[in-house]
Amino acid sequence: MPESHFVRAVARAMESEGINQSELAARCKVIPSYISRLLAGVRPEDDFFRRVCTSWTQPDNARNVVIAHAIDEILRAGHDPANYVVRPKGANDAGSDPTLELLRREADADENVRRMLDEFAAVILSRRRKRTKD
Repeated sequence: MPESHFVRAVARAMESEGINQSELAARCKVIPSYISRLLAGVRPEDDFFRRVCTSWTQPDNARNVVIAHAIDEILRAGHDPANYVVRPKGANDAGSDPTLELLRREADADENVRRMLDEFAAVILSRRRKRTKD
């Protein structure tokens, strides 16, 4: 199985934060073998995925891990990630946003895409709640 974008992003984030598998496991509150399996390409379950996405001290690492997962899911659904637009942080057009329109259409057409977007929304809401508590 080829290495996923998600696995590469997690490995880069670990390197960026100067942590090893055991330290990431401690942050995620899982045993180290979960991290070994993740880095070997085993797709994480929802709860573990959320833990991995919210375990980073550097916001860029969290964002990159989530985006990498999105790319993997788009590929898994049989679509070309090049057809998706990633908007810069803070970009806001007046009127209809083509990226949101595309995501709405894909979610309506494909249950897997809808489920993936629901997972992302949960991660984003969790991070937002965490920031407001701090």
